[in-house]
Amino acid sequence: MTKDEAINSVINLVPQWTYDRLNDNPYLVTLQDASKNFYSHRYLTPDLEFLYNSINTELNEIFLMINNISNSTGIEVIQEHFVLLFLNHIQSSINWKKIIDYEKYISKRTYENEPISFNISITASSGTYDITDESIQKYLDPLTVSNWSYINVDHNMQFVKYNSLPWTEITEPDEYKFYPDFLQPYMNVNVENSSYSIHKTRRGDFIILNSSGLLAAKRKGQWKIYNPYTLKNSITDIIGHYRIGANLFEILFDLSFKRHGALLIFDKNNVISSNIVNQESILSLASIANPARMIIKSAATQIKIGDPRRMNWNKSVLLDLASIDGAVVFNENEIIAVGALIKSQNSIPGVIGARSTAAYSAMKYGASACKISADGQISIYYKARGHSIETKLEFF
Repeated sequence: MTKDEAINSVINLVPQWTYDRLNDNPYLVTLQDASKNFYSHRYLTPDLEFLYNSINTELNEIFLMINNISNSTGIEVIQEHFVLLFLNHIQSSINWKKIIDYEKYISKRTYENEPISFNISITASSGTYDITDESIQKYLDPLTVSNWSYINVDHNMQFVKYNSLPWTEITEPDEYKFYPDFLQPYMNVNVENSSYSIHKTRRGDFIILNSSGLLAAKRKGQWKIYNPYTLKNSITDIIGHYRIGANLFEILFDLSFKRHGALLIFDKNNVISSNIVNQESILSLASIANPARMIIKSAATQIKIGDPRRMNWNKSVLLDLASIDGAVVFNENEIIAVGALIKSQNSIPGVIGARSTAAYSAMKYGASACKISADGQISIYYKARGHSIETKLEFF
């Protein structure tokens, strides 16, 4: 593992950290005789300041321990070390090391040839039996696989109770959501009890929540650390519209965990319509000669992504429309096109995929494009305001 790869592994932990020069206030990560500057879309919060200082204090020692192992293993070791430091900083009474070891153990197990998932709520109560005990795993494996059941444990993973969430207790928040929609039932529990929860999905994602939303997540062996408010505000800065950016934060996570590729284009300056190849995808041009387009239009015209009232997003319909091949193009007030094929901009390299080409082209034309890959990776392509930078923000 090289020094550059080690530095990259820690800078990539935080979605809003980037190598692109967004301002004149770089942060520096040093490892022996190597160093790299990075920039943050927002000033570091005290928690992220703690992480940054810990990286510069401890990265050298960790690197000396693992510099002869493979790159993928080295990234895993380094990222896990700093995720544990961060989690212990947030809540030191929880045995995070035991939790992460348990997740890795469960990742290697199956039940009737299917990956094992779990929903576990961490409470301040004192428990009895250690749920990480391998001798009882075959009984726990089929439990809590639905979105409505969970195991309560104490801070040391000792069993408290096995429970379910009644529909009557599930409520939608009035404010923005900083987590995927399928975790809403558990957020009700976390908010009510100021507690934490951990989740393993059938697709292998590992998610850690607190009462504010996403705290950390691991996908395909790579960790991300979240400060939801600064990440949300970073997206609003990028998009250039507070309501659109804040609402997209939630929508993008839902699309990511659906594992279906999508492309959303915010056309603030109305520059995309003239660069759509299939003009019939533009809703204002839909006619009764194309019944499918009329059906789509009837649903899409109800969606207002920039509206502060959640009911006017009609999010479930938007998520379905985003699954149609092509892009959903929208502005502050309305959906402009669904299933739009974006004309490739001449300067785009030809070696990237079709969805990435469309996203880059939309950015070149002057819009902001949010691409969700089929594996769930989220990328936002944009031109940095006040800087001659064309770049992207990537996160789960």
